[in-house]
Amino acid sequence: MIPALNNLLRLRLKQSWRFFTELPWLHRLLVVLLAAIFLTAYYYWTDEATDALKAYALLLLGILQIHFTRPDRQWLFTHFDRPQFIQALEYALPVVLFMPGTLGHSHWYYGLVTMLMAAGISLIPVAPLRSTWKLHFLTRRLAAHHFEWKAGLRRYGWLLFIIWVAGVLGSSLPFVSLLAIWFFTLITAAFYQECEPLPVLFAEGKSPRAFFRQKLLRETRLYLLVTAPMWLLNVVFQPNNIWATLIVAFLCVLNYMLAIAVKYSAYYPGEKVNHGSIFLSLAYLGAVVPFFTPLPPILLIRYYRTALSHLQHYLHDFH
Repeated sequence: MIPALNNLLRLRLKQSWRFFTELPWLHRLLVVLLAAIFLTAYYYWTDEATDALKAYALLLLGILQIHFTRPDRQWLFTHFDRPQFIQALEYALPVVLFMPGTLGHSHWYYGLVTMLMAAGISLIPVAPLRSTWKLHFLTRRLAAHHFEWKAGLRRYGWLLFIIWVAGVLGSSLPFVSLLAIWFFTLITAAFYQECEPLPVLFAEGKSPRAFFRQKLLRETRLYLLVTAPMWLLNVVFQPNNIWATLIVAFLCVLNYMLAIAVKYSAYYPGEKVNHGSIFLSLAYLGAVVPFFTPLPPILLIRYYRTALSHLQHYLHDFH
């Protein structure tokens, strides 16, 4: 077990280093600066017990998101004897790295509890539950052009339903709905990692600009329609936090649109998009970490232009 774990850790380090070295030098510098600033702010932020609790909660949400979207699960369960144990250690390790921020304070044990909870996330089943068939009435009512949502609901429908219900029922508690919406946005944004075949792209018969604008409007309208109950109830029950609600709503919509823009900025028929994942992750943090708040609008403008340019290669005949 120990040799296997050591090999896995070496592999993760090599993967991280390779990903980092493949970035342009300006992006590498940006990543280092952002990481240094974030870690420094994090250690100062966790001086207070309440702030430390919020920080660990965000860390758990991030690990939970990784658990449900990681692409290497099948490889892990195929090549290791105790894959769930190794997965639990992988999830506990990030918490250990963040624990020094709370050491020396009366709330030092928050890190230990969070580490156990992170390890426990590995026990959550990822395969669609048998009850997922009950959500088929939703996928049947979606229009054909919402194929990303159809596929996403078949895979994560039960989880999204639980988060949606938690956001609605928890609207009377401060920030519960906002966290639910944020996590809901992370999962639905992941719907746009798979590229459709060329015939589907050609079916609209529109120019790159017309196609992309229509795509953004259609998908964003559906997202707003689904999340509207959580937003409205949060405004009703938390009138004192209305500005926080509006800011988070704005950033979540931008992040959702950014996921679509990233997909079409690196579109290749039938392939999975891995382009821009690190910047997407930082942009998602913008809704909950003020330091990253400027990233969603900046990245959306950048990837919007890149997507229009990239789609010219496929839709140049439709003008």
